[in-house]
Amino acid sequence: MKAIIESDPSTPYQTWAQAEFSDLSGGYQHPDAAITADPDGDALPNGIEYAFGSDPRDPASGRGQAPLATANGCSFLLPSIVPEGILLRVEGSDNLTGWTTHATRPPGGPWTGPVVLTPLGTQTRHTFTDPAPSNRRFFRLAAEEP
Repeated sequence: MKAIIESDPSTPYQTWAQAEFSDLSGGYQHPDAAITADPDGDALPNGIEYAFGSDPRDPASGRGQAPLATANGCSFLLPSIVPEGILLRVEGSDNLTGWTTHATRPPGGPWTGPVVLTPLGTQTRHTFTDPAPSNRRFFRLAAEEP
């Protein structure tokens, strides 16, 4: 017999995860509610679903949220008010194995790094300029709970 310890969520992400996964045993402590989990299989982990305001159990809700390539970097849309308690990073790689952080957004703070914000109603386009452009470059947006 396995005991699951219930406790109240203490971070904004845990509060969101508790609401999204309250029907699962353990709520926000269930493995499907982990910030790196992807229970709907759409290649967007829960931390990104939280940041984008999409449904972590609906693979269609996060479509169109992936970073888009630009001439010298990438851009992505986030809600104009990004949820609390999440650290975001723009990372780049030449080979998909070694990733370098180029810009960060701490919880409640501004971006550090070459990111330009363009308000678009309820969303804001975040355009990142690559400080080390090359012929082949990959980008990803990472989210974590600090």
